[in-house]
Amino acid sequence: MQNWLKKNFDELFSDQLNKWYIDETLWVKNRTFKMFNEWFDYSMHTMIWDTLETPIKKI
Repeated sequence: MQNWLKKNFDELFSDQLNKWYIDETLWVKNRTFKMFNEWFDYSMHTMIWDTLETPIKKI
């Protein structure tokens, strides 16, 4: 899960920033995984979070 989070933290970071300020020009520009860990408390659970913009397809 940590590997997934390291690859996808910015999507979650952006989602949270958007909930605070919708004006993206006010967002911090060079977001890092270290910064993500400093700004947010989180816990990992086994659930699905769709981070893609395409429909989910059952194969």
